[in-house]
Amino acid sequence: MPPKVKVFWWRVTNGFLPARQILKRRHVEPIANCEVCGADEESIKHVLIDCTMARRFWEQVYKLSGAKLPKLHHATWAHDLLDPAIVQRKSATVILCGMWAIWMCRNQRRHGDSPWRIDSAANWALDTAHDLWRIQHEDKEVQKPVRAMKWTAPEPGWFKCNTDAAFNTESMNGASGAVVRDDQGRPLGGCAKWYTYGLDALSMEAIACKDGMELARTLGTHQLIVETDCQELVKLWQADSAQRSIIYPILQQMRDISLSFSGFNLVYTSRSCNRLAHESAKLVNPECVIVEWRTEIPLALRGIIESDCNSTDVQ
Repeated sequence: MPPKVKVFWWRVTNGFLPARQILKRRHVEPIANCEVCGADEESIKHVLIDCTMARRFWEQVYKLSGAKLPKLHHATWAHDLLDPAIVQRKSATVILCGMWAIWMCRNQRRHGDSPWRIDSAANWALDTAHDLWRIQHEDKEVQKPVRAMKWTAPEPGWFKCNTDAAFNTESMNGASGAVVRDDQGRPLGGCAKWYTYGLDALSMEAIACKDGMELARTLGTHQLIVETDCQELVKLWQADSAQRSIIYPILQQMRDISLSFSGFNLVYTSRSCNRLAHESAKLVNPECVIVEWRTEIPLALRGIIESDCNSTDVQ
């Protein structure tokens, strides 16, 4: 199933779709009748199977593919469609994709948009099911192993600071890690800090970047590239004042610090290129809340630094 159909079917089996019968029971709608055929109650099953619009859809599917709905129990029909003893998997793929298309047509009518034509919706369901079935059963090509990308040094005159964070959703504490290196890959220094309380993982990633920028400023760097493996953070940074996320105050602090550099850029990097910062964040804990180093590289980081310096991979 496509992910959107999986989510849709989870909502079907749990009764989480806003059919008018459900909305009336929750005192959202005054009446529960079907707007298409006038039936007394628009239940989820009615929309997907019993409504005249749904019947026309399934007639079209049967004409095009020969697939048809089996006889279903009124109470267990949604789960029955997932039972291979009742419905063959190939037919179930067509039926579930088709029911998603029926629900989309229903919503389009409800919102005043032009709904899919019955034949177009049926063709979409059949084409999607056919493609999924073919992909699942075709011979898989032997994939070549993908070589992990490695960290690369910045352009001459620039410095690079890799940052990463750790966050525990249960205890709400976290840690930041940052390492600054020059254009030859030589480490100038690093830091790791323990935070007893954090808002969430994204906030900790932003704090790690801020800590790295402050470290780079104390080291006297002028042109700085900060790398993080958090894509969402980079997108929010690029959006500037067009966003008002929970980390907006931290981003403002980062912008203030960035003015200390003659050149600055915040970019995304893969986790394989960010191993040094990731391991740096593991250096602290509640008993050791801060670790800072300049020339004496922590033993846990030496192997990664040597590996990065010896690598010739291009990021």
